[in-house]
Amino acid sequence: MLTTRGLAVALLTVAACDPTTTRPEPPAPSPTVAEALLIEGAVVPAELRVPAPASAYERGDWPQWIDADRDCQDTRTEVLIAESYEPIVFEEDRSCEVATGRWQCPYSGKIVSEVHLLDVDHLVPLANAHRSGGATWTTDQRRRYANDLDHAEHLIAVDHTANRSKGDKGPEAWLPTSEDYRCTYVREWVAIKQRWQLGMNEAEAAAVRGALEACNAGLIPALPQTQRPNDRAGATEVEASERDTRAAGECCRVCKKGKACGDACIAASSNCTKPAGCACDG
Repeated sequence: MLTTRGLAVALLTVAACDPTTTRPEPPAPSPTVAEALLIEGAVVPAELRVPAPASAYERGDWPQWIDADRDCQDTRTEVLIAESYEPIVFEEDRSCEVATGRWQCPYSGKIVSEVHLLDVDHLVPLANAHRSGGATWTTDQRRRYANDLDHAEHLIAVDHTANRSKGDKGPEAWLPTSEDYRCTYVREWVAIKQRWQLGMNEAEAAAVRGALEACNAGLIPALPQTQRPNDRAGATEVEASERDTRAAGECCRVCKKGKACGDACIAASSNCTKPAGCACDG
């Protein structure tokens, strides 16, 4: 990521000091989470364990995007402004919506100049947060998490194809392809979970532990999404072939539902308005 992340922090600090802005602090973090992950062995430390959520994740239960400081720029817009490394051009004189800018996706290193090709991603996805303890939060806590501008890496502007590839996966199943950002990603994953007192399952904790050990040794963690062929017990040759195709960045476009649309498959009679992606029925 370019040095504009420092600018992002400065801008967000100014916003946080605005007396018209009220952003309650998240739960106080445990200081031992990152260290606990480096303890030898595969057992998740007690403070990281969370029971399975009683309710399924529903995106509508996590209100976004909000305009916390009432300046007509919602959370998504605030992130796009902070992370563009060229001057922003707005859609209208009120400067409420971004029309153009220039961003570098930290996940892939790709330069993006078209706003519609960007997602503002929660580094720890909302669905993962739900599974990790957020299922018991109040609506206000979920709103604060979904719109947290106080931690620079909590929300980041990324290429939409990289974000679709990530989905709601944890580091045990997905890491950024950019080697320059991979260790930062893992460390920020831990920091956000620590900041919001979110837990990890066994596979996630083991993957994070291994990645941290590699990073601390000056190495780059391997990409879990490209590991093969025995990365999942019982995988068939067909499944392995499909996984290899996706790892190579190729779109299988096997759309039993009709036709490819973005990263999904839709009915042949439906209209597609999404940018080209990598659709595949599985």
